[in-house]
Amino acid sequence: MEPRPPATVPDPDCPTGDPVLLRSVDWLAGAPREPLDDFARRCAVLRLARGTQLARPGEAPDRAWVLLQGRLGAWRGTPRLRGGVPEQGVAGPGLWYWVADRPGTTAGLEAVVSGLPVLADLRVMAEPTDVLAVPAPAVHDLLAAWPEGGLAVARHVAGRLQALTEQVVDLVVLDVPRRVANHLVRHRDGDVAVLPPSQGELAERLAASRQRVNRALSDLTRRGWIAPLGPGRYALVDLPALRDFGGVVDDPRRPRR
Repeated sequence: MEPRPPATVPDPDCPTGDPVLLRSVDWLAGAPREPLDDFARRCAVLRLARGTQLARPGEAPDRAWVLLQGRLGAWRGTPRLRGGVPEQGVAGPGLWYWVADRPGTTAGLEAVVSGLPVLADLRVMAEPTDVLAVPAPAVHDLLAAWPEGGLAVARHVAGRLQALTEQVVDLVVLDVPRRVANHLVRHRDGDVAVLPPSQGELAERLAASRQRVNRALSDLTRRGWIAPLGPGRYALVDLPALRDFGGVVDDPRRPRR
């Protein structure tokens, strides 16, 4: 069994888990000062290596995690590992169904508040990755001292559920070129989309082969809707066309947390 990261040993080179930092997290933004101060004191900032396993399927949830920098990914399936991370394209049944690189993203909160077993293999996907380890009792005590926090958590969980539902529906009803267009629109920063560093990771997230994803990107380029800017970066030349082709009907700038 792989070692789990420590729960209480902070890295002095990482930013501190102070209340100002925590207020940038969506579900903590409205927390009262004193309960949030106590909450912050019980958390630990950790710097973790690529491949570190933060949660295992079936185990009792003891922590949630707030991403400070780097990348986290949740895998469902039976992976074959390379460098501690499920190897794209050869991992067997399963896929990366959730990947986060946005600071402030929370992982594992749903399991902590529900008490249900962990569903996915949660791992660090890049170095350096800094996370805030949030003990489950700290979450429970914060919500006991802040009754309105239950609604904040419910909104967070509802947003995550809606995003995952959209992802599942897209995988079922859209062909690969439309999935690629959809992904570009939803993961853009302004008029530029930045793809995952590995083509295999993108293919796994879209439930397609690398070849089909590359063909789709070439087709969108030929149509004049996107233009390559460098490895993994594309200018979205015709955003309305991409949105229509990919079936994007909601706000594409809504955070995927």
